[in-house]
Amino acid sequence: MLLYYVQSVFIGIQYFIRLVAIGKRNAQEQEDKPRQGMYGEAVFFLLHYGFFHLVYFFFIIKMVIDLPGVVDFKMLLLLMLALAGNTVLSTMSDVRQDRAAKESPGIFFQPYLRIFPMHLLIIYGFNSSSIENVNKALL
Repeated sequence: MLLYYVQSVFIGIQYFIRLVAIGKRNAQEQEDKPRQGMYGEAVFFLLHYGFFHLVYFFFIIKMVIDLPGVVDFKMLLLLMLALAGNTVLSTMSDVRQDRAAKESPGIFFQPYLRIFPMHLLIIYGFNSSSIENVNKALL
């Protein structure tokens, strides 16, 4: 779950960068229109998606604290570095493709598909009795 969360944060950063690049491209194509709304969609996404992940952060930290010894932090760090590298390369490729596209891709809602599984896991999967059952199984 922790790795899924970290990947979701990286994807949020990736999509924010893409939305900024798309907004900038659209503003350059439409020079006669005001530039005030150039980054509006990107900023809204950053605040909204970021707020969800800030709340998830507190739930996930509680889960990690309640399940001591389950998380191998060295392996997690290695996997996070691999995800970060993949995100950087993927973002560079996606921004190039977005700039070359004739139409703006409708990417705003794609990262939100990751929120539903996290919601369900936090609401249903990790209530206090589930954590107690996992602790009993580990001991």
